[in-house]
Amino acid sequence: MDPSSPVRAPAGRRAGGMAPTRWGLLALPALLFVALVYLMPLGAMLLQSVLSPEPGFQHFAALLGSAGYQRVLIQTLWISLVATAICLVVGYPVAYAITRAGPVARRILIIGVISPYLTSILVRTFAWEVLLGRLGPINQALVLLGFRTEGILLSPAAVIVGLVHILLPLMILPVYSVMQGGPKPCWES
Repeated sequence: MDPSSPVRAPAGRRAGGMAPTRWGLLALPALLFVALVYLMPLGAMLLQSVLSPEPGFQHFAALLGSAGYQRVLIQTLWISLVATAICLVVGYPVAYAITRAGPVARRILIIGVISPYLTSILVRTFAWEVLLGRLGPINQALVLLGFRTEGILLSPAAVIVGLVHILLPLMILPVYSVMQGGPKPCWES
């Protein structure tokens, strides 16, 4: 055998040890669960939308042709774009600050980013409901400043605030992960 030739693992086995079929068997229960709980109901709903009461795409045509549905779709897309932009504008500098911080400060900042997940999303949403409600402190402050408001709880602004609060850590952590492992920015060379 030539000493410069690479050493290969036996067929059906990887250098790490277990055969690929054994890894597939470990993933099988999770895949079956996803298929049963998610894919089957989704497929049934799609079939029903196309086949009931008669075969065709009339439900989708009605959905896209109705002015009310179009308005809701455009408002949904607008709110999602604004929430994403706010998460990016706030999350990128925070991720950069975490990357540039020392080891102790980095740990403290990461704990600060992750700590909202110690509380349920429902509890945090109810807290925003109290803060943004008609008798909440934010609305009361706006009234004291002279703004006439019936409460901002049922407005698109409240939806954006809630989305940003829930999704901001999900923007910060991946951006931080990429910043930590990637090349340095051109201004740091």
